[in-house]
Amino acid sequence: MQTQTVEREEIVVLPYELLPWQNKVKNDIHRFKTIAAGRRSGKTWLLCDMLIEAALTFAAGLPCWYVAPTYGMAKDIAWSKLKDFTRDMNRAGLVVRYFETELKVEFINGSAIHLKGADNQDSLRGRGLGFLGIDEIALMKKDTWQQVLRPAISDHEAPVIFIGTPKGYNYFFDLCEMEKKQPNLWKHYHIKTSEAGTIPLAEIEQARLDSDEQSFRQEWEASFETFAGQVYRWEIDVPLPTNGFNPDEIFYGGDFGYSVDPAAVVRVYRKADEYWLQELIYKTGLTNPALAREMKTSGIIGKDVCYFDSAEPKSIRELRNDGLNIVPSLKGPDSRRAGVDFLKSKKINIVKGSENILNEYRSYCYQEHKDGYDLPEPIKVNDHMMDAVRYAIFTHAKRAAPKFRMPKESWV
Repeated sequence: MQTQTVEREEIVVLPYELLPWQNKVKNDIHRFKTIAAGRRSGKTWLLCDMLIEAALTFAAGLPCWYVAPTYGMAKDIAWSKLKDFTRDMNRAGLVVRYFETELKVEFINGSAIHLKGADNQDSLRGRGLGFLGIDEIALMKKDTWQQVLRPAISDHEAPVIFIGTPKGYNYFFDLCEMEKKQPNLWKHYHIKTSEAGTIPLAEIEQARLDSDEQSFRQEWEASFETFAGQVYRWEIDVPLPTNGFNPDEIFYGGDFGYSVDPAAVVRVYRKADEYWLQELIYKTGLTNPALAREMKTSGIIGKDVCYFDSAEPKSIRELRNDGLNIVPSLKGPDSRRAGVDFLKSKKINIVKGSENILNEYRSYCYQEHKDGYDLPEPIKVNDHMMDAVRYAIFTHAKRAAPKFRMPKESWV
């Protein structure tokens, strides 16, 4: 008896329609696309659609990645949207399984969409991707793309889309300028919320009235401005004073590095209530003995006070054993926010040539609530120099304060 295979055609209903600007971007044939878009313009919506299409068509059998600044942000921003967009595909048998813990959607053709966080760079290495979408690229470190994700797209020449709302003139701005250098590969799109078709114009006009002009241009018109959501307002590219400059104190701050994250060390000059920050070390892959050698080469001697993260007592002991005067940073309930508030009250200058302090300063911003307003805690990403500066200035000031006693639990 001869059996006959009967193929059944399923009609899948998508729970959305793309807007005109989204269709224009989606149909663009450039391999690399950058989108600077205002709030609530539908940029993540577009990215989820493109991930699904890639997984079901040209990237069949390959992983397709959505990468946000942190794993938590990836889950909050895109996971529920991705499941909603594929709901009817699941009914039709195109989706094999949702992996809630791993934030992964597996398809019948062997492809899968993975949601990732740039805060765990080790999880982003060594993958042959079929498609890559990077969300809120303005909040990520430069090397997340250059050193970690760029090699992962080379095997299959995967297309990449970068999206985000501008956060000052940082690395996202540089990517948006790539169209001018390589127009055959790169295409840039600038989408104002008022042009996107997602928010009533009356609501956008009310947002203009409720915001200062710079914040409105950045958040709603996707304009590259001096970052309106930035935590600090420091002077940048300031020459270190000469001609008899005699600081009251010189001390140091540091943050331990690992295989991927850089070790960071800053020299702090204080004159009265004004501070100058000079970058000394910003390197990945430094063991503690190697870090000690780098610090000594940078001119740090045994009597110099260096404040490091008190959450790393073993590393502090190792640097002390190498003859360095390492003091644990002040830690305790709400110490991070208190330190940030303290630094905001001081006049601080970034010394010219301190490139990594400047890069982190420009992208160091407050967490954003899903409803659009800033939360009081900064985002924990790309902040190694920012932590080193806070450890140094805040802890040093509190140790010197009259009648101040460091809580016992904050010391090694």
